[in-house]
Amino acid sequence: MPTNSVQTPVKTAPVTRYPRSGRPANIDTRKPSPDYGVVRARVEALREHSKNLCGSYSQLLERLRDRSFRLDQHKIAFHERWRQPPERNADEVALYEETKTNLKREEAEIEASYERAEQMEARSSAATGLVAQCERWFEKHAEALVDGALELAPVSADTKATPAQLNQTRTQIETAERHLASLDGVPTSATDRKALLSRAVKERTQHFESRLRIPEATRCVDDIDFNHLFGAWHGEVSDFWGLICWLHGEALVKKLAAVEAEDGPSEAERLAQIEQLRADLEEAYRLEESLCRGLETSGMQVDRRADAPPEVVLAPAGGR
Repeated sequence: MPTNSVQTPVKTAPVTRYPRSGRPANIDTRKPSPDYGVVRARVEALREHSKNLCGSYSQLLERLRDRSFRLDQHKIAFHERWRQPPERNADEVALYEETKTNLKREEAEIEASYERAEQMEARSSAATGLVAQCERWFEKHAEALVDGALELAPVSADTKATPAQLNQTRTQIETAERHLASLDGVPTSATDRKALLSRAVKERTQHFESRLRIPEATRCVDDIDFNHLFGAWHGEVSDFWGLICWLHGEALVKKLAAVEAEDGPSEAERLAQIEQLRADLEEAYRLEESLCRGLETSGMQVDRRADAPPEVVLAPAGGR
């Protein structure tokens, strides 16, 4: 890997290809907005970068396969010449040891090259995934971009960017994304939990009552068919929990709510956290792209994340 490159934490997006045109209908009779041309040019640049990465990986892999094949041939020749290590002839012993050392060094170099090839494959896959996302986004919003109905906020290149800043920003993004995802499974507050239980019991009760079969008026106990009344099958109530909620709904809610459970934020607090995290992530995404563009202006090779937001990656350049 070149010392002046910045690697992407690999999150490979689905490698799906989309139409390349991005040309809305009747575009030749319409004057597209400036953003349309900028976004289209950026899609083409990303596509070309992905193509180059893919080509470089294929060439490297082909060279490694040829090199591995030649090494295998040398090993065969080595073992055919020296089925047993030489012992008496000093020149033969020296040649044997030198050849053996060279073969081991070549094997280690090829192994290291394959590790670099794996890194290049991951970079190529990430670039292809990002292009797929950007192409899909562009196809979806091309009409709005042409008409100027969609304006992307420009992203400026941070000319003072460093690889360390970019890596730090990506770590913050990963942490915030994990936190955002975890908010879907956090426990609710005791108050919200009780309200949710009450609503669930009420809905189950109403459903059960709607299916009750009120018996006809009678003076004989034997005429009351409880199987018919509760819609029982083979003597068993078809909706047992509905019956429990109908008979003991309030007690059930009280009992369930009293069970000790981890208390969490209220729904309002959870939604506020989600909104704040999304705002922080939007700012972090834009900072990440600004750092990427700044590093590129200094001649560094930068790999963007496969799941970077297309509307940020494709945004026009802004002035500093």
